[in-house]
Amino acid sequence: MARWSQGAGKISVDPTGFPAVFWKQLLSQFPQVNRKVKLALPCIGMDALGHGLQEMEWDSTEIVYAYDTDGALLPALLHLHGPEQMSKFNIGSEHGDLLQIDVTSWSRVDFVISGPPCPPFSSIGNRKDGDDARELVFQQVTKIIIHQGCLACWGFVVEMVPGIMEHRGGEPSYHERWLAHLRWAAPMFLIQTWPMQSMDYLPQNRLRIYTVGTLRALGQVPPPMIPSKHCRASLHELLHTGLPPITEELLTRQQQENLIKAQQIACRRLQARAYVSPASGNASNPTTVRNICSRPACIVVMAVDRDPDKGFGEHLRIDSATPTLRAGHDMLWLWQLNKEGHVRLSRQLHPVERLAVQGFRPEVAKHFSKKALIRATGQ
Repeated sequence: MARWSQGAGKISVDPTGFPAVFWKQLLSQFPQVNRKVKLALPCIGMDALGHGLQEMEWDSTEIVYAYDTDGALLPALLHLHGPEQMSKFNIGSEHGDLLQIDVTSWSRVDFVISGPPCPPFSSIGNRKDGDDARELVFQQVTKIIIHQGCLACWGFVVEMVPGIMEHRGGEPSYHERWLAHLRWAAPMFLIQTWPMQSMDYLPQNRLRIYTVGTLRALGQVPPPMIPSKHCRASLHELLHTGLPPITEELLTRQQQENLIKAQQIACRRLQARAYVSPASGNASNPTTVRNICSRPACIVVMAVDRDPDKGFGEHLRIDSATPTLRAGHDMLWLWQLNKEGHVRLSRQLHPVERLAVQGFRPEVAKHFSKKALIRATGQ
């Protein structure tokens, strides 16, 4: 959603950011109104959409309903929305539990936008679908969509992890069963689903499934997300300057072993991409990143607390991007290589940098305690 350079102390806005640009495309499908567009945001979290709209200087929305059980979000949301808007929010364990609310009593909004908890479907969760108690929130969001559809709500957007589309035991996926139910219970919506990749906008490998519905009576098909080839922010731009390296000897023994294995994997990948000449085919085989030479500057990022021998492949990037940020507290380690291929920086990714690869401005970090910031950034 934004490109920023901590070294320069400035933010340079990229207005094609995600997901705000999709919101802009979506609104173009609907009638012009002389008022702010009303939103319901169950599971508001840090309100990534709100941050994106702020980056685009878009001030035409009003949040009517907002819920989240995490009270640590209050200062950050207050900073983003101000006290008047926040007075309508329900945040914290006492008031933010969506399961305790009669959502069928809500008045009409224009859009429902939500990303319910993903552990019932995620690779890091239980993968028990409806047998996971957290799936009840997904059901409640579905109930909101159906109720709002009966009130002629213009549409909805639901974000979820790809695991929701997995087939287990030869049965239809949860997503297929959910869509069948939604189309039966809310026939007023035209519904489509697309995979969307954060890598098109930010340097984080994060594939998500977006299900979008628009009111059938308006005769508009939900627009697909078409990313620009030139809008992805660079991880170089998002790194803080001046952070000290962390001595690798301070890592646990297992983390050090993982780091050595990860270095070897990274070197093999870098060599395969840039160093083995098709003509000669006999380039030397470096065993550590520090042995690599004569390549352009790049950044290697890995989850160093995950064993490379246990499916590490998806948790190491050599393309100046990060693996998917997880709530599982994995330690992302980076090497920044200079143009000669020597390591000029070796350290853990900072929580503020983890915020940045999710599209948030660095000053958002000031509104969290250290513990809450680490939790919010999935570290």
